[in-house]
Parts: sequence; C-alpha cells; structure tokens
Amino acid sequence: LYAIKPAAPVTRIFIEVWLYMSDIFFSIISVLKNNEKTFERMKLSLINQNFKNYEHLICISTKSTDNTFNLSKKYNDNNTEIFFEKKNINDKFQAINFAIERVKGKYLILLHGDDYLVNEKILENLKETIDNNNKNYIFYSDINYVNKDYQVVRKWISINHDKLNLYNVWKIAHTGLIL
Repeated sequence: LYAIKPAAPVTRIFIEVWLYMSDIFFSIISVLKNNEKTFERMKLSLINQNFKNYEHLICISTKSTDNTFNLSKKYNDNNTEIFFEKKNINDKFQAINFAIERVKGKYLILLHGDDYLVNEKILENLKETIDNNNKNYIFYSDINYVNKDYQVVRKWISINHDKLNLYNVWKIAHTGLIL
C-alpha cells in the first residue's frame, strides 16, 4: 500500500471537507453490468471483512441483461444501497460519477463486479494504514489480474510514490486507488 499527498491545495481542501461528511469510513462503489457470474465472490469478499464500517453502493447498469440485479437483492443488507444508473449514462465512468453523488464515507474505493478483496483483513489493514498516516493522503495499491478460475495471470505493480508525477500517474491502476 502506497500513500501520496495531493499536490494541489484545492484537492487538499476538497479531501479535507469530504473527510468529515459522516461516520462511515469507506464508501465502496460497484458499477455492475452483466456480472452474474462474478458478483457473489465480490460481495462475499466484502461481507467477510473484519472491518464493518463501510457502505456498499451498487449501481446496476440499465443495459445489464443477466440476473445481476436479482442476485444483488439477495445480498442487500444495512451496509448496501442498490440503485440503477440514470438512463442517459453511456459508460462505466459516468456511472461511477453518478454513484459518487451518493457517497457518505470518508474514503472512496472502487470495487467492480469482477473484482474482490483477497482476504478478510483488507479493509482493516487499509484503515490502520490511513490512521497511521496523515489523513490528507491518497492511497493506492498493487492489483492482481485473475482468470475465470481465479488464478493470478498478471500482477500490476504500481509505481513507487516517490517517483509519481502527473506524467506517470497512469501507472496506478484505478481499481487500486483509495481516495
């Protein structure tokens, strides 16, 4: 896990204001479209976390044609809000922005329908890392790509924080970014 300070004062002010919105620590957004086969693993990886102070915002694509919505209702709980994206949304990134409007947590995590947390201590460890660092940091991590049998087929190793700048920020995978 890496931590970097936001460079621009405007960004820093935005993050400081965002940090005090509610008592929810993590807001986890999942934008889903035809994730029936991978949804359960993703959702169970959240349910099984030791750290429970999070909200899970599930934004279902209106273009989803499988059973994702019905499956998500099966796992609806007090930490979960399920909703459909607006009709005029054309891609996943617009849907993420739409979901961000509902965020109540101090930190934002993107967890796509085919992503999952590899063990039950991920959120707990992340909270500990945040608590031990200045709260005005942006956190990011490495990620593993897995095949349909959940075997790691590729590792994305993010650039070290001391080498990060605007020209190589693409070397951080957006799914490993915690704001």
